[in-house]
Formats: sequence, C-alpha cells, structure tokens
Amino acid sequence: MTLVGAVAAGSAARGATISGAVVKGVQLAGAQVDGLHLKDCVVHGADFANTRLRDAMLERCVLTDCRMTGADLSNSRLRDVRFENCMLDMTNFAEARIERTVFGGSALREAILEQVQLRDVAIDCCDLTGASFGQARCERVDVTGTRLTGVRALTDLKGCRIALPDVVDGAVQLAAALGIAVLEEE
Repeated sequence: MTLVGAVAAGSAARGATISGAVVKGVQLAGAQVDGLHLKDCVVHGADFANTRLRDAMLERCVLTDCRMTGADLSNSRLRDVRFENCMLDMTNFAEARIERTVFGGSALREAILEQVQLRDVAIDCCDLTGASFGQARCERVDVTGTRLTGVRALTDLKGCRIALPDVVDGAVQLAAALGIAVLEEE
C-alpha cells in the first residue's frame, strides 16, 4: 500500500494505525495525530512539522528526508526506527522510550530529549546544537561525527559512548558542565 496526500492543518485523529505501507510526501503539518501507530513502514519526504504525535508508536520504520520540525513525540515509543536526513529541530521527545534506533545525518537542533530512555541507539553525523538531555537515561548509545555545541544537561549523557573527535570538539563545554573552568593561554 502506498499513501500520498495532505491533511488540513489543525485536523485531528486519535489512535490511527498504518502498517506495511510506503508513505510518500504526506503533508501532516500542524495536525493532531496522538497515538499514531506506524508499523513496518517506509516514510519518505513527509511533512510532520508542528504535528502533535503524543503517545505514538513507531516500530520497524524508516523515515528519510522528512520534516519534523517542532513535532511533539512526547511519551512515544520508537523501536527499530531509522531517521535518515530528517529535520528534527525542536522536536519534543520528552519521556519517550527509544530503542534500537538510528539517527543518521539528521538535524536535532534544540530537540527536547528530557527524561528520555535511550537504549541501543546510534546518533551518527547529526547536529545536536542546543538539544536538551535533562534526566536522560542512556544504555549503549553511540554518538559519532555529531555536533554537541550548546547541548543542555550534557552530563546527563552518562552511559553514552562518544567518538574521540566529538569529545575533543566539545571539551570546553564538557568541562563547563562539570564545573571546571578552562583557562585560555596568553
């Protein structure tokens, strides 16, 4: 099954299930689709900007080139999901449970990942500038080639494995998060 089309901004649905579908270029910007269940789907070029997707369940899905700026995925479950080249700026993942998921080449600037549970997650070549990880719980989370500038609650990434070049690039910020003053050479 292939789904295409648009939903009027402000439209609302609850508990919709889409399984085994290819979703191309769907426009859901500004809609309210709480409790959405996507299972075994490939989503390409969709626009979920400012879409309310609270309590969503995404299982075994691949999302590529999707715009999800400002989407609300709070209290959602993501399992076996892959985000490739997605715009996830200001997306709210607060209190979500994210397992066996890959964020690849995606922008997560100012994303809210507070009280999120991350297990077996890879964050590869992403931009986390200004993202917030307050009270995050991380198990087997790999961060490689990722911009960490201005990440809030950086010390809450305890349990992550971060590539050496990313640690070096963020050393001043990490020192500040630990209360260490870095002196500049004269």
